[in-house]
Amino acid sequence: MNKSKKRFNAATGLKIGAFALFVVVVALVVNWVFFGPIKLHELPFLADVQYGYNEDGFYYLQGTQLCYVDDDNSDKNIRRNINTAEIELVVSSDITLIYSTNAVRLLDADKSIEITGGRILDVKCGNKHIAVMRENTDRTVTLLIYDRASEQVDSIEFGDAYAVDFGFDLSKGELLWTIDVNTDSTQPISTLTTYDLDKRTTSGIITVVNQLVDRVEFTNNSIYIIGTSQLIRYDRLRNSESYRATCFGRVLHDCSLTQSKPLFLFVDSNTEKIRRIAIYTMTDDTVGSATTRLMTIPEEAIGVFAMAGRPIVVTSENVYIYKTNGQLDETKRFDSAIMGAIKLTDNTLLIERDGRLYTARIMN
Repeated sequence: MNKSKKRFNAATGLKIGAFALFVVVVALVVNWVFFGPIKLHELPFLADVQYGYNEDGFYYLQGTQLCYVDDDNSDKNIRRNINTAEIELVVSSDITLIYSTNAVRLLDADKSIEITGGRILDVKCGNKHIAVMRENTDRTVTLLIYDRASEQVDSIEFGDAYAVDFGFDLSKGELLWTIDVNTDSTQPISTLTTYDLDKRTTSGIITVVNQLVDRVEFTNNSIYIIGTSQLIRYDRLRNSESYRATCFGRVLHDCSLTQSKPLFLFVDSNTEKIRRIAIYTMTDDTVGSATTRLMTIPEEAIGVFAMAGRPIVVTSENVYIYKTNGQLDETKRFDSAIMGAIKLTDNTLLIERDGRLYTARIMN
């Protein structure tokens, strides 16, 4: 009886094992047929050209032409002959421009902006204004503000402070911001200043003492300042500090701010290849809550991103989607090997393969 029972159990085990293998094979086939590899959409320009994305399509420089290709409507595609020698292309959701060291030209404006008294260091676009950083002949820096008609409407002087960065936040209308640092005192003092350009007034000032500010990020409710030793959350309405998380020895690599809990990925300072990331999950309110987890990165990784509130690792063959606790949640694959990846939006990657560029929607 015992031997018969053993033979019965062995046979049953074989059947169960065969059935389980069958289920796995069927799942793989279904995944291949219905989901398949990541869909790539080829772009009409190569990886070595200047380009910019305005959320509806790409502007790019090709030869002596400025071109636009729309994501959905080819009737909106354009080609315009321009002098492309030593110019930079800047694209936002509403404004596209080109600039050189002494002039700026908005695509929809009737005239160019001629910059005198120094040279252009950088230009950034909002949705109603542009900001031009000029290094003056005396080596000081001035930020010149223009409207979409190329008329100057304001200017900002930094005086003895060192201008670190500037830009526009478009999450709630249009907000101009600047970061400067004063190193004359015994400890560095970094200042974030925001401006309401419609009212031509300063709307907020935040001062950070004893550390440099590397970056600033905005949400509807929050301002996140990334310093050399701390990640600090401020209430956007009151410009008041809510809480801090330590990030000493790390630098911000990427962030995703579209979900209810903003995600920040930090990497170790002074490292050429990313071996691990620190995952910071923050709250977008005044209640102080920040969790940090470490995650090891696969050796074969060619890109690490924060997308739709998730850590994403890209290899030449696959895209690995992780939970914020560092556990692998999903794997997506390419139909053939890729060479590189750049985050285009919070759900889409720009993929390079053999010098060609493609878009790939990764997150829904």
